[in-house]
Amino acid sequence: MNKKTATYIMLSALAILAVIYLLSAGNKSQLSSTTSVSPGFFPTILGVALIILCIISFIQTKAKKEVEQITFPNFKLILLTIGLTMIFFISWYSIGYFYILNFIFLLTLFTLYSPKEKRNKRHLFNKASIALGVTLVVYLLFDVIISINL
Repeated sequence: MNKKTATYIMLSALAILAVIYLLSAGNKSQLSSTTSVSPGFFPTILGVALIILCIISFIQTKAKKEVEQITFPNFKLILLTIGLTMIFFISWYSIGYFYILNFIFLLTLFTLYSPKEKRNKRHLFNKASIALGVTLVVYLLFDVIISINL
């Protein structure tokens, strides 16, 4: 894949996300009166700015003459990571139990990204400890300090 095509794909995806974000911000704007700053005011500004910047970048990319090739040496690993992330979010949405899913997700990614020759019981224990530590920090930060239940 060449660099221009990849840039067009990413800019299109960003622009679509910006439109969705802008529509969501528009729904928040309708909830309050028109004389004051509503909850959707700043998200609307951010959404419009993102769309404008996507258009500018699209024009700049179109003006470039050189065609550079992009290689993905670990393309299967990238796709697997994206798939696991989607499974994590879908599971969190449908099942709940964020902290258990977070631990399993992190442990899976840590194991997946570690060299195959280092995957043994001690390595698994170390990665499980790190995943547990990260999950504990997220729990303490969100549930205990900020009081947001995930």
